[in-house]
Amino acid sequence: MRPIPIYSPEDMRQADYILIPVFKKDHKKLLKYLAACEGQLPSPWSKQALLLAENHEPDYKKFIEQWVGKQKLILMGLGDERAYQKIAGVCRLAVHKQEEKPSGGKIVLVLPDYLDGNSISALANGLALSAIRLDYYKSEKKGKPAELAFFTGKKSTLKSIEAGIRIASTQEEICHLVNLPPNEINPQYLAGWARRAFHGRPVKVEILEEEALAQHKMGALLAVGMGSETPPRLLVLDYQPSTRAKKLKHIGLVGKGVTFDTGGISLKDPANMHLMKSDMGGAAAVLGAVDLAEKSGLAIRLTAVIPLAENAIGPASYRPGDVIHSYSGKSIEIIDTDAEGRLILADALAYLVKKYKPEIMVDLATLTGSCIMTLGNKAAGLFTNNERLAQGITAAGEATGERVWRLPLWKEFEEEMHSDIADIKNLATKPVAGASTAAKFLEAFTSGHPAWAHLDIAGVAMVDSDFSKMRSATAYGVHLLVKWMEEMIKP
Repeated sequence: MRPIPIYSPEDMRQADYILIPVFKKDHKKLLKYLAACEGQLPSPWSKQALLLAENHEPDYKKFIEQWVGKQKLILMGLGDERAYQKIAGVCRLAVHKQEEKPSGGKIVLVLPDYLDGNSISALANGLALSAIRLDYYKSEKKGKPAELAFFTGKKSTLKSIEAGIRIASTQEEICHLVNLPPNEINPQYLAGWARRAFHGRPVKVEILEEEALAQHKMGALLAVGMGSETPPRLLVLDYQPSTRAKKLKHIGLVGKGVTFDTGGISLKDPANMHLMKSDMGGAAAVLGAVDLAEKSGLAIRLTAVIPLAENAIGPASYRPGDVIHSYSGKSIEIIDTDAEGRLILADALAYLVKKYKPEIMVDLATLTGSCIMTLGNKAAGLFTNNERLAQGITAAGEATGERVWRLPLWKEFEEEMHSDIADIKNLATKPVAGASTAAKFLEAFTSGHPAWAHLDIAGVAMVDSDFSKMRSATAYGVHLLVKWMEEMIKP
């Protein structure tokens, strides 16, 4: 991510676009701040911005624009919003609207000195994320990227600005992983990306290839990858910071990494199959969480187990009716080869529990269409029987704007996963409660872990947005997980 400079009052004469955040409760403070700017260094922008703000108070996600000579002033309406990603989204949208023009130019974000650190970080995050581009393979690039800058008079804001940019740099990289095409992003690519990304950092990287997977009897992960020319992998990341703390809290993360999902022999409807490049959104989120946790120096032990496979169709593809044997020792009857994500997660969860024994486990997966039907793209489905874990993740979701909504994980759902021929089947035959029965399947491979949560992110990993004409990645889960961990380890 390119560096973003801090402008002085004199530098503001160079600005083409000046963005001014307007929070509803801070409107009077904004007027006072702009009046002070005008008093310190009389300038057309501050005088006109004061007049504009005196007469307008834009609602959330609304913009008031006015030209002052060759400069455009933009009041960004933020209403009463305090959720981090929602504030960031407004700032990113304001920049995006200007960058749609081919001229480029200099865009400056004004950070009034009364803003709290969270708001400053979020606004900086949005400004930085505006640099994301999707025209990876276009022979002609559209427009010229704008030059970005901040305007602030307080040195104390720098720490918050840096935090926002740090989060954005990870989110940008994770969005790229999800947005890039599946003929590039396969299990080998993601494993290699992790090895490169964490080289020289306090994150141990281990990659289990086919022979090792067979030795560990990971039959579920191997079965899903059998139909593809690119074989499956199990990626393990172990972050242990250098700290004097006697005992670090140990968190285990698992992320579904199906780099492309045809549905296998139970073929998906082709209408939206091109979007199945996002079926590794859980793996990407976990990679991002480890990356950001390490960049932030989080005092926590973090172990991530990421199963990687491509669910393709080939001569060796697994079939409906097959019985496969998982790492846990449980046999699984295959009802539908399109219920593949839970299979690779089963081996990863069981491996994490047995080998690493974390205190708390969370998995993220683009798992079910049922969750999309229930929550749309507004929240992820949260499944856990641990009340404290549910409260912590929910609070982190509200704070970041990466919301979750708790759905049931009742014992009665076990009946739907009964198989006559094997220990469990991979899909309930009744077309109801699909997200809950899928979560119940996963629970069977956690060895009764008392602090496990499952996040179904199928509706939030890739969405229709203001920033692209087709669906694009959100990096959902990266900020949520790190915020949850930050709060959990506070004294």
